[in-house]
Amino acid sequence: MGKLLGLEKNRVSKLCIVGNRLEELDEDDSQILSNALNDPTWTANALSKSLRRLGVEIGRDSIKSHRERQCLCWRN
Repeated sequence: MGKLLGLEKNRVSKLCIVGNRLEELDEDDSQILSNALNDPTWTANALSKSLRRLGVEIGRDSIKSHRERQCLCWRN
């Protein structure tokens, strides 16, 4: 068999990092993150820091972009 038998084109994600995390998390955690994203009392910076402490890496700029619907999630 040749070396290229399993060659596949990389699929381009149609979601931003926030959308991808929402999809990857279990249902309960996804709902918690969604609620936090929709809560205006959470600043993007505070949410990013709190998520990082819990092992979920999402930058404040990504959160801001997602909230403002300026990310890949909303471009379809």
